[in-house]
Amino acid sequence: MAEFDYNLFLNTFEFNEIIKGKPDKTAKTDYIGEYTLEKGKGWGSITSKFKIDKKDLVKNNPQLKKYFENPKLSIPAGTKFNVPGYKAKKGDSAYSIATKFGMTVKEFLELNKINNKKATISQNEIYYVYTKPTENFKKQFEKPIETQPPLPPKTKEKPSEVKADKIEIPNRPKPILQNVDDKQLAKISTISDVCKLTGISSDFIDKLAEFEGIKRELTPDAIKRPVIGIGHDLACRPKSELNKYKRLKAQGYKLSDKQIYQILAKDIIDAQNGLIKIFGDSYHKLNQKQKEALIDLTFNIGENAIAKSKKLIKYINDGCAQKNRNPKKAAACFYKAAMEFDHRSAGGDVQAGLCKRRINDMILFTGYKPSQMPQKVLQKLYENYTKGLYAAQNKSEFFRTTNELMGCQLVKKPNGEIMTLPIQKPTFLVTNNREKVVDVHIKTS
Repeated sequence: MAEFDYNLFLNTFEFNEIIKGKPDKTAKTDYIGEYTLEKGKGWGSITSKFKIDKKDLVKNNPQLKKYFENPKLSIPAGTKFNVPGYKAKKGDSAYSIATKFGMTVKEFLELNKINNKKATISQNEIYYVYTKPTENFKKQFEKPIETQPPLPPKTKEKPSEVKADKIEIPNRPKPILQNVDDKQLAKISTISDVCKLTGISSDFIDKLAEFEGIKRELTPDAIKRPVIGIGHDLACRPKSELNKYKRLKAQGYKLSDKQIYQILAKDIIDAQNGLIKIFGDSYHKLNQKQKEALIDLTFNIGENAIAKSKKLIKYINDGCAQKNRNPKKAAACFYKAAMEFDHRSAGGDVQAGLCKRRINDMILFTGYKPSQMPQKVLQKLYENYTKGLYAAQNKSEFFRTTNELMGCQLVKKPNGEIMTLPIQKPTFLVTNNREKVVDVHIKTS
């Protein structure tokens, strides 16, 4: 799978800050940005909103010339256009505008032909800005952004203080923890680097980014917890780290892909070490997909919550013990473990995204499609399916994307049995507007 393109998810700055000014007749690379069209909008919405002449828009997008034959046709996302400038607000200064758009004060003054460094910024005046942070601006933040602090070193107990129940059994190897230093993290710049360091597949990282989202600056999640990067939750980390990202956001600085990858790699290593402490040698006996499912669950509920899941730990340890002796018993244990992937609520409410995520984890951990699963496991999958469906704001979208994730549809028969249906034919969700979760009914065209 191709590497994740974060630029498709996050613009360099908010285009709501761009005013409707008179554009330059000549296309200047310094002022070229990208604008993603809203659904159903055409080229006229761009020229009217940003006061850009149709000829200039075609000049910057020669490949889209044919789209202008009919003004009602929509232009593909990523259309480039000339950025006219920024309209100063009350209280703006050369420093605040420059940092907001990733420029040094000197660059801002030179771009706008302002000689006096102490020049007053006039409210409602138009000033030119860059669409992307400049190299000089980035150099102010060359110091690597700190990730989660390493775990404190374990203190060795004296022989006389070792209790009888803690004596190690001979010939039993200790769980191998992954140690990563700052030099290794500093070398990470791509998804491939993250995969090599952590042993995690790029498919999993793509899916994790899809579920968590990508935040280049401090952003609250669905339950108002401060998050940055890919699922890097700052609510459970030192306050100093949270304050650091608050300062960076205030300065208009956004994390680069490299910094996001470094934070993600450290978080995955921490999650793996936490799981190794909980499951011991059993963790190393799990296959790649089973490990990734547990890592995804750790990103949601944390190491401490998994350590309290006694049934999950028991079923996984039993499955690993039976893996070579009796594969059928091992598979039964792993099915039971998958049914313990039960985290669907956040902030006291069921979250549709978490329901879909648990469906993904169950399929990942068992290694089987829903049509191949036993009825008991299918019942649990269906439970996530219906709860997520009725928690979703856009039910049709949840219905469609979850079916694509599973590769089928789940329907409950009158006798309570869950059956799987193919999704080749167009299907429509039928709801009865009840407050409580009810069965999923589907009609085909």
